[in-house]
Amino acid sequence: MTNSSYFYVLWLLVLQALSCLPCTAAIAATEPPPADTPKTSLLVSLSRASLRENDDVSVTIWFSNDSAVNFTSANLLLPSPEKLTWQDASCKDQISPNTVPLPAVPSHQVVSRMFCLKSGSEVDVGNLNLLFTVKFSWQTGTTSQEGFVSTEKPLNVALLGTDTLGGVPISIASLIVPGLLFWMAVNFWGATWGPGVALGDKLIYSVLASAVIMVLLSSSFYFNLKSGLSVWKLFYLALIGAGLGLVVGFVDWLIRKTGEKKKEARTAEYGDDAITALGKLLRLHQGKQIAQVRVRLKDGKQFLGSLGESRADLVTLVGWFAINTTGLAEDVIKELREILSRSQYAALFDAVENKSAIELSDAIKEIDGAGNSITTGSDVRFWKPDVVEELVPVAGAPKRPPLQVA
Repeated sequence: MTNSSYFYVLWLLVLQALSCLPCTAAIAATEPPPADTPKTSLLVSLSRASLRENDDVSVTIWFSNDSAVNFTSANLLLPSPEKLTWQDASCKDQISPNTVPLPAVPSHQVVSRMFCLKSGSEVDVGNLNLLFTVKFSWQTGTTSQEGFVSTEKPLNVALLGTDTLGGVPISIASLIVPGLLFWMAVNFWGATWGPGVALGDKLIYSVLASAVIMVLLSSSFYFNLKSGLSVWKLFYLALIGAGLGLVVGFVDWLIRKTGEKKKEARTAEYGDDAITALGKLLRLHQGKQIAQVRVRLKDGKQFLGSLGESRADLVTLVGWFAINTTGLAEDVIKELREILSRSQYAALFDAVENKSAIELSDAIKEIDGAGNSITTGSDVRFWKPDVVEELVPVAGAPKRPPLQVA
């Protein structure tokens, strides 16, 4: 190819390229401008980051249209956690379903809504992530466009709250400390029925006592679990637990002391005088059939008395007694005889104000080998159980009562 032919072909190519420029400009001029991508913001605020059973949390939501485009519609999608319900701002009316329509948001405008997230008597304990989503749409020419914005908020669901004291959750401490101090206070009074220091394998007793205390205080708003827990509230619960323990322990101590006195009143002791021993044995046999008793020792000796008692540490036997009516008023003597006619010997003994009026009428008898009764002159006798073979009632009704009116 000659040089003239080469330049001719090159010139034709340049002319063809220049002829296509108006077509390219026309094509570019007919393409629509790119759509304006809306800019949005979604902010969610919880009144508290924790939720208990039978509790509620206030939720405030702000949705902002930060673009130059007017939104034609917007819908808020609320999360659906198990055993939690959404209600309106008053916490009275339930929202169902969990899609809430929002008004059309003009350019550079903000809408807000308030809701109430409520729990029931049963909750799934743990940490939740609540996903809030707003779906919105706008118009571009004849085309409808859609978009969404979302955000997550953490929520802790617990039975009694999430505060801690020295690394120990207050909810756990509140179930231990009041009951622990309760049992310690009860143990202070020497109660024999409590677990003592309810720790370790006995910790369940502290939990049970704390639960009872909280139930008793549930009518008070301050101590209601719904009002939350704090260090001061735990301190007051501990004081109440200790106070209740002191009261319960003191009442138990009074009951035990009263029981001990009653037992002492009918339990003969070594060294008691005859009148005191008689009164104790009469109270011991109160309501029972009175019978004479015979004490047989291991050396073969036998003794007969009006009343007796055999215990693991002592054997007691008393003789027969009578009330000396000298100097007593007739109505008093009449009353004593009526009590005697009803065989109420313990009541007869207690009716005598001056115990010195009770005198020995017949001493304890010793039975010899021939079966004869020989007076010993003793109004009361005591033996150690290791020298006694047996103490048995004498068959048949006694010929005379242990105490009578002279």
